[in-house]
Formats: sequence, C-alpha cells, structure tokens
Amino acid sequence: MYKHILTILVCLVAANAVEAFDFSALAPTGQRIYFTKLDANQVKVVAPSSNSWGNYDTPAGTLTIPSSVSHDGNTFTVKEIDKMAFQQCYQLTSVTIPGSVSTIGLRAFANDTALTTLTLQEGVQRIDMMAFSGCSSLNNISLPSSITRIAISAFESTAYYLDSDNWNSHYTLTLGQWVIKEGNLYEDTVRIVEGIVGVANSAFLSCGKIPKVVFPSTIKYLGEGTFHECYELDTVQILNPIPPAVSTSTFEGLESVVILVPYGAAATYDTATIWNTMTIVEMPYDSNSHGTTNDSIIPINPWPGHPVIGIEDVADGKISVGTHPQGIVVYGALNKTLILYNMLGQPISTIRQAQDQQHIDLPRSGIYVLVVDNKQSIKISYLR
Repeated sequence: MYKHILTILVCLVAANAVEAFDFSALAPTGQRIYFTKLDANQVKVVAPSSNSWGNYDTPAGTLTIPSSVSHDGNTFTVKEIDKMAFQQCYQLTSVTIPGSVSTIGLRAFANDTALTTLTLQEGVQRIDMMAFSGCSSLNNISLPSSITRIAISAFESTAYYLDSDNWNSHYTLTLGQWVIKEGNLYEDTVRIVEGIVGVANSAFLSCGKIPKVVFPSTIKYLGEGTFHECYELDTVQILNPIPPAVSTSTFEGLESVVILVPYGAAATYDTATIWNTMTIVEMPYDSNSHGTTNDSIIPINPWPGHPVIGIEDVADGKISVGTHPQGIVVYGALNKTLILYNMLGQPISTIRQAQDQQHIDLPRSGIYVLVVDNKQSIKISYLR
C-alpha cells in the first residue's frame, strides 16, 4: 500500500514539473536555451521546467547568451535572465551576458560550481539577490559601467568573495566600480577609494563599530539597506556634490546620522528626495594653513542644546564651545583672536581681544573652522 502511495506521489511531482517556456533556440555557443515572451518584441531566458532543468540537458562549457533570438519569423530582444534560469548547471565554465539584458534574476546562476569566468557587457543594469552565490570557482568577473544595482549576496561564496586578497585593509570587498561587502571587522573611519560608483544592497549590514564612512566624488548609487543595523555610525561624508541615488531603506534606523557634503551642495541635497529627510551639513575648506587642525568634528546641537558641547586644547589654554539661538558661544577665549572661516576659506567673523564668553552668530547650518590666535583650529558642525 505504501509503495502505491509513493508511486502516486512521484507521479504527481512529475506531472507538476511542467514546461515553463514559449520556445527554445540555440545559443551562439551551441547550447539549447529557453525563452518566455515578455511582450511582442522582448523575451527573457528561463529554465525549461517548473523544477528548473528537470530532465532537460543542462548547458555546459562556455555559454554566450544571445542579444536577440528569432522564432516563427519574429525577432525578439533578450531583455532578462529569469530567476533560477541556470541554477545548478554544474558544467558551465564561462558565461557572457549581452548588453541587451537589463536584469539578471534571483539565483539565476547560483551554485554553478564549475563557473570560473563571468563577463557582463555594457548595458546590463541590475544583478538580483544571490544571482551568482555559491559559484565556488568564480574568480574572473567583469562588470560594466552600466550597472545601477547589485542586490545582497549577489556574489557571496564565490571564489572571488572567499579570497582574502580581494579584501582591503578596511575589510572592504570591491568588485570593479562597486563595493560588494564590508567585513564588519573595522573600527575606524572607512574611506572608499575614488572611482567607486556604487554600493551593493546591505553592503555595510551590521557594520560593527565603524563611526564614519567617506564616499568619493564618483559615488552614484547607495543600495537598499546599505547601513542597516550600523548602530555606531554617526557620520557619512560624500564628496560628490550631486546626491547619489538612494532608497528609503538606505539609512533606515539612522535618522540622526550627519551627512557631510561638499561646499555649495547642501541646497541640492536639501531638495533631493530622501536626502531632504536627513541632516545635511556642508564640509569645511582645508584648514591646514592655519596650523594644527584637529580632525574631529565637534557637533553643536540646536538651541537650547547642551551648554558646553566639546572641549579641545587650543593655543595655550582650553576652549569650549556651546550654542545660542543664532550661533555659538566660545568659552575661555579671553583676550584671544578668533577668526571663523567658511568652507571657501573666507573669514566670516574676526574678533580680537575676545571676551571670556564670546558669542558668534552663524549665517546657517554647516561646518565652520574656528581659528584661535592663528595657531590651532577647531572644526565645528553647527545645526540650526
């Protein structure tokens, strides 16, 4: 009786493994691949059955996906690679994906353990979650500049991911022009190198004790959940005056983080979607010409705030800084010369023979440099 029940179940499973394609064609490299129509002009590459490849012959060796395919007298553009389209194709060794393909779907090539080389041609834009995860031999990866999104774990457990030589001294893994993952082991400022344009989804997930991340002027995309659970993060510095593309989840849970932007860019960020919900502060000029500059930023809270925010060793005494409704109060500056500079290096306030509690009005929120007796300086982030 049990044997009959088992036979029936097997038959039901087999019956459910239905064909999942509209037609098939040979790839330029000779393998048969399968397509489903998206509309009258476009198709996506799919697995041939609802159980992935089932009894169909899986492609092997070097595979080139075509940019277009003909069927019944019509020519279709190959626009997508569907979820799990080539999952567990254990004999694939090299894959080239044309620029006509905009999206590579969920787990599209996951666990293709013989795959060593991946070439994405210019035009490919999106790589979905775990698209190449588990490709344990994949070490040669070429990404085009057209990429705009890399989802979480897209390249996790590939040979490239697992090679410690590919992680820099900040425990950050980059691939082409993208940050793929932050290793959560660093406890200081992470500086992303110039040339990086994007950050993969959740790349900094639970990023330990990192207090600050600096992005280069080339950054264009910050992925979904980039800083999720980065509870120690208080500052993100962006050197691009044009706001990078972000999602509502990029800074989720980090509404109090300060975003430092280049001089003159605050107004642009203040009016950009999502960025306009963040605390935007313009960055100062290089104040090294004014003697020893303390790199730390003293955060000044809005009035009424705390009466004394931070203390720094300045000149031959101690200076502390507090707030008043229109600006700051400098304590302990009796008879000193105070010069407040904006980020262009222009003096906006000069006070000689200062009072012990010297009020200085500030024109707007931003970062300023207070120089004391032309010897040392303090960078001040002021939020009105």
